[in-house]
Amino acid sequence: MMLVAGMQGSENDPGAYQMTPIFRDPDSYLLPHHTILFDGVFQCKLHCKTDRTGMLPANANELRRANPAMRGMLKAMNRTQRYLRCPIEQTFGYIKGFDIVGESYFRGGVDQQGENMLICTQLSARLMRIRNTYPRGEKWLHGEQEEWEKRGLREGWL
Repeated sequence: MMLVAGMQGSENDPGAYQMTPIFRDPDSYLLPHHTILFDGVFQCKLHCKTDRTGMLPANANELRRANPAMRGMLKAMNRTQRYLRCPIEQTFGYIKGFDIVGESYFRGGVDQQGENMLICTQLSARLMRIRNTYPRGEKWLHGEQEEWEKRGLREGWL
């Protein structure tokens, strides 16, 4: 058993991640080309069998210091991360907003809360796959504005 504690952004998140089956037995969960979206606090290896990190967002200082080719790659990586992460954060917002899990009053047993959360995340993932543009389309991913964005900027409502 291991306990890693500290202020947000210290070793608590990477320490907890390094105890997971994904980190310790990556062959059961990840293909060689797979990566994982990490927050900026996850300054750690993707798993125990590599020195490669997960997909981390680049901050403004990193972007300024990077050479032009690297800057383009970092910007593309940031767009990819936002493209993938936005629906995940929205899913957690729905889960919280509909009181599916929480501590304030009884919402069923702990196992039931976990099942509800799993169902919500699976439904969100399915919606993203079916639409293949949620929350943004391919144009946005490549740095182009979509028609509704152009119109919104022209008309002043965006």
